[in-house]
Amino acid sequence: MINRSIDTSKCRSDVGSTLSDRNPYPDTLPYDYNRVILPRLPCDENSHYVNASYVNVSRGRE
Repeated sequence: MINRSIDTSKCRSDVGSTLSDRNPYPDTLPYDYNRVILPRLPCDENSHYVNASYVNVSRGRE
């Protein structure tokens, strides 16, 4: 088993912990600086949260 820890200085653990049903793994949360933030829906105040991060991808050698 791999022990993981969340760097709370880089992510708001309250977002992930309060919306735990949207996290596939309780110890893997997106960092604030690259977290995907969805537009809020009027009928769901938590619709902005998804456990996802933006990543940079290179297109090969340039």
